[in-house]
Amino acid sequence: MGRLFGTAGLRGVFGREVTVQLALNFGNGIARMSGGGVVLGWDNRLSSHALASAAASGALSGGADVLLVGMSPFPVLARATMMAGDAGIYVTASHNPPEYNGLKAFWGDGAELTREQEEELERMIKQFAYGEVVGSIRWSPYGVEEYLEDLLEDVGPCSDVLLVADPANGAASILAPSVLSEVGARVISVNSRPDGTFPGRMPEPSPENLRETMDLVRRCGAEFGLAWDGDADRVAVIDRRGRFVPQYKVSSLAAIALKARRVITSVDMGLGLKRVVEKLGGEVIEWRLGDLHSLYKRRRKEGWEADLITEPWKIMIPSWGPFFDGIRAACLILEVVSEYGGLEEALKEVPEYRQVRVSIPCGGDRWAIVRRVFEELKEEVKPVRVDEIDGYRLWAGEESWLLLRASGTEPKIRVYAEGRSEEEASRLASIALRRVRERCK
Repeated sequence: MGRLFGTAGLRGVFGREVTVQLALNFGNGIARMSGGGVVLGWDNRLSSHALASAAASGALSGGADVLLVGMSPFPVLARATMMAGDAGIYVTASHNPPEYNGLKAFWGDGAELTREQEEELERMIKQFAYGEVVGSIRWSPYGVEEYLEDLLEDVGPCSDVLLVADPANGAASILAPSVLSEVGARVISVNSRPDGTFPGRMPEPSPENLRETMDLVRRCGAEFGLAWDGDADRVAVIDRRGRFVPQYKVSSLAAIALKARRVITSVDMGLGLKRVVEKLGGEVIEWRLGDLHSLYKRRRKEGWEADLITEPWKIMIPSWGPFFDGIRAACLILEVVSEYGGLEEALKEVPEYRQVRVSIPCGGDRWAIVRRVFEELKEEVKPVRVDEIDGYRLWAGEESWLLLRASGTEPKIRVYAEGRSEEEASRLASIALRRVRERCK
């Protein structure tokens, strides 16, 4: 058994990389590692209930009391662990296709495990052991209803704008549109019947998967649209003309709404967010994708409290909780739209950059391939500097860069590029894509 954890939790095809036996060991491991209770929730994929039952059995055999949240969005489970002060398990494959599933572990503060904690949990998973006593199982006192109550208290004033909500038939199919209606918006919902086969669209809220939703926003005259992934830790925004809003702009709107002066973000976010935060008089720290919470915890111990933590598609508001929450983020976007009188008016505060984001299927040793391609690109791009925080980012100038990294969740290599013009971003991306495709044949 090799390394289990990828960029965000443990994930793979159900029945192949992710099995019932693995879920049993996972539950047993987190129970023994934490020494306390375990809060358990799952998304609505067809395989999630089987994995959740196995994880519960493993946790009980490890001596933990299990608190069931049940089928719920990711942020509900995360907040339930924070309220209980216990470790947590959430069964999900997030934005991956229906045949995938996985498990995420939380500590008692509501945050996902750090890389160091994941390494300890891996050792526990590989050494299944029965506890001296078998724990109890009962329903968690904190669930969807309590989350909704807390969220409605936390959201600021919102206008009654017309918007489209697309939860992808996922775990937030009922909750997300309901929340937006409760805070005052007029909501047209689509793909809002829970169905783990995702019949409406694939769960990743990408431009390719949102074509019909983008067209609906335009045709019905909505101010904007919101779309989530399968477990609602991600959110995407569509403007009134049916165009996908780049993720750096969505995160920038969150920064504006929060008046954020201390921001942690991933290396692939881009310069637009940095320029917005600088205008607010703040600073941005970059870190590895999927591990921002680890840096957040370390900096917090040093007395540096972040106002916003964000990756593309994901927004964490530390004052709300140390977890990504696509539902609370959607409300935040609605708040800033209400403040500015429209989405387009709010977006005028964000500078224009052009990005290219492409994933190339790669069945070989993708980490080794990324390294080889990087060495070749150094000769062709001749970067002014190189960052190796997460993959390899080659700076072609102060306003343009190219990033190569191996996916930690899928057999793919990610190629990202950014520039002030479409031509510059495309030029940089095409250089890398040609070489990556040659290596991944």
